[in-house]
Amino acid sequence: MFEMRISFIVVTCMLLINSITDLVKKEICLKLTLTAGIAGVVFQLVYMRSGLINVLLSLIPGAVLIFLSVITKGQIGVGDGIVVLCIGTWLDLYNSLNILMTGMFLAALGSVFLFFLKRKVKELPFVPFLLAAELILPLILV
Repeated sequence: MFEMRISFIVVTCMLLINSITDLVKKEICLKLTLTAGIAGVVFQLVYMRSGLINVLLSLIPGAVLIFLSVITKGQIGVGDGIVVLCIGTWLDLYNSLNILMTGMFLAALGSVFLFFLKRKVKELPFVPFLLAAELILPLILV
């Protein structure tokens, strides 16, 4: 239980800082995210004693987003994929997918809301929706 709290705190802090950066500068804090990602891998392998296979599996959602970013020529930001990759270093595959899918759902709701307000937005920052998903999911999945 203590380990999950550490993971939750680290992921929340990383998402909070990257949400602010994403909203203001339309980019992520790469040094912070990579540092948190490396720390997450070490935490999983050394402290949690997770197997390498489990750690690699939890990286799949972020890797898929990065792959989609390359295929769509940046329509999906590679930074979003890096952030999801970092989430995967701290959480298991199930929780990483839950955050990603809930974040996508919230982003879709946000897009519909903006559409009805008749606001033309070319780019919608995704990391704040991941933060919202990460904060909402523990309340829903109790």
